[in-house]
Amino acid sequence: MFSAFSQTYQELSERAVAATEQDSLSLAEKYIEQALKMEPANPHNALLFSNLGTIQRRQHRYEQALDSYTLALNIAPRAIPALMNRAALYLELGKDDLARIDYSLVLDIESDNQEALLMRAYIYMRQRNYNFAKSDYERLLKLAPRSYNGRLGLATLEQKEGKYEAALSILNAMIAEEHIKVDGDGNNTINRAVVQSLISRFCLFEGTWRKYHALQNATTYLEECTRASKEVMNKYTTLHPNYEELFNSESLDGINGIILYKEYATSQLCHGLTRMVRTGESQIEATKDAVDSYL
Repeated sequence: MFSAFSQTYQELSERAVAATEQDSLSLAEKYIEQALKMEPANPHNALLFSNLGTIQRRQHRYEQALDSYTLALNIAPRAIPALMNRAALYLELGKDDLARIDYSLVLDIESDNQEALLMRAYIYMRQRNYNFAKSDYERLLKLAPRSYNGRLGLATLEQKEGKYEAALSILNAMIAEEHIKVDGDGNNTINRAVVQSLISRFCLFEGTWRKYHALQNATTYLEECTRASKEVMNKYTTLHPNYEELFNSESLDGINGIILYKEYATSQLCHGLTRMVRTGESQIEATKDAVDSYL
């Protein structure tokens, strides 16, 4: 039973954090609400509202989460974590313009925020605003020349603009296999198989596009796709037998055939729509862009 008698604002805040870490989201929400009622004018309420928004987001109460993030920003308009959280949620809900505005606000405050640059470039590319996307990717790469996502994003952008040689040049510089550690830097890091998979995917897309549009050098790309694919297949000879579980498991650590995966981290890295993928709850289907990304 929940009781807040004789508990201070600080104690309630700390208990909310502890409950969140233990995945007791309803209890954490009660602690936060009690703290907010106890000291409604406390400037630290910005953090509480931001944490409340994250709890609501994890519970798939997206509109309430947006309200909570906004309340946090009403108190602390320059709070970068709250802006980033709201931007990520806007993006998750398909509200790209609102997400872009929040990422831009972050960059007005902190011009070298690499995550904001990366995500704004991604939004610009989705909106086919390629010049702005390229500007953000190049700016990111000046800050972090070895940024994997930045280089991959720029290569993808060049490909979308039909600059295939430029895209391949970026990838060649990025994924020279002999410079990649066979086992990466530890579990779930970029290793040689990840690089080879990227080569395979890029060359398959480029090779088939050239073949069916009667362009030159299609065979070169398809042969490179075959070579890289064989390298990966020779290393990963066994695949996980249940395809559904690849989309609906808490962790893919140690699963046969998994080369790289996005790891769930409580309150840090999660996604409210994962449970809808390939389940009876889903009311949507893949978009053409999603299908194209596999070709």
